[in-house]
Amino acid sequence: MSNLPPVHDFNQTISWLASEGLAQPEGSMVTTSLDVDFGLFAQPVKGRFERLKQAQLDELRKQRKDKSTVSPEAAFDEARRIKAGLIQLDWTRYPSDAIAFYRPFHFSRLDEWGIYFDVEKLLNYVHQVFGEMRGQVASFDFESLLTACLCEVFQHEYFHHISECAATTLEVMFHHAGRPRSVYIDYWRNRFRSNHRHSPLEEALANAYAYNSLTFLSRVKMGLRTTRVSVYQAALKQQWRKEPPGYRDAANYIDGGYVPGAGELVRLLIPNDDSPHFALELVAKEVLLNGNATFFAKPDIPVYICGSEASVEEFNKHVPAPVEAYSSLTWLDDSSQVDAYFEAKRQEKRRGQGGA
Repeated sequence: MSNLPPVHDFNQTISWLASEGLAQPEGSMVTTSLDVDFGLFAQPVKGRFERLKQAQLDELRKQRKDKSTVSPEAAFDEARRIKAGLIQLDWTRYPSDAIAFYRPFHFSRLDEWGIYFDVEKLLNYVHQVFGEMRGQVASFDFESLLTACLCEVFQHEYFHHISECAATTLEVMFHHAGRPRSVYIDYWRNRFRSNHRHSPLEEALANAYAYNSLTFLSRVKMGLRTTRVSVYQAALKQQWRKEPPGYRDAANYIDGGYVPGAGELVRLLIPNDDSPHFALELVAKEVLLNGNATFFAKPDIPVYICGSEASVEEFNKHVPAPVEAYSSLTWLDDSSQVDAYFEAKRQEKRRGQGGA
């Protein structure tokens, strides 16, 4: 989950993959050859998301100063109820891959690899969810819910990049061990045909990775940010059960289940390998759990916006800092009043307990 700079020379790696016959030629990844219909290929690509400068972020926050529509009292009550398991959210769930998809760099054209978002589908989904949750949730307005969904879907798709980087690392390792083999292409073609109990396992782990990333990105004192994440994660756990195979099994791999699950994915990447499971977990820790093992940090991976002019315009209006939103869960609305209320309640509780 690290945003540290990558440690690999990506272009050199791509050239090596091609020279070793480990990358597929142009035209080999087309929708008719996929097990899942990536309808996004038919959507017009409007360009890449770009990072903002700090001055631009500061200006956006300044524009939103003291304009929050979230009630501090309602948010605090919601935080207590979600912690006690008293909030049951039941809204329609789109799997992440219905909104976005990851195009691997093992397939040409290499200038087209990356993550693609269909913003029209994303907006329609969030409008639907926001309507369904109206009156149930106090901590979200439409824009903050859109940011949460954008971040969750991105984190899911980013895990597919992590998986491809892990497979590439294994290909390099096998080559230098004198046992060259195609890892990623063979795995990719058979990933929906595994006999794993939670097949396709990569989708279960991608959902779990998104969940765990939200936890990591909200490691602060209780306030509006942590409340929103807790509410959103509670909804995820309920909605996963309605998703297709693999996706719906994510709860098995959140928190402490992620490491052994990553070890099982390594087994699927290199079937017929007789390495013991503990060895696969060690490999997984290096190539699936190490943020520096990916070729691109989260803010730098190519992410493309697809959709109509109207949908792109609406998206940009609601999410003016998309890279910061999906990579770091950056909410631009002013949470200072809500956070101050949480802190006052925390101090009040300490005084009641005789604390300092």
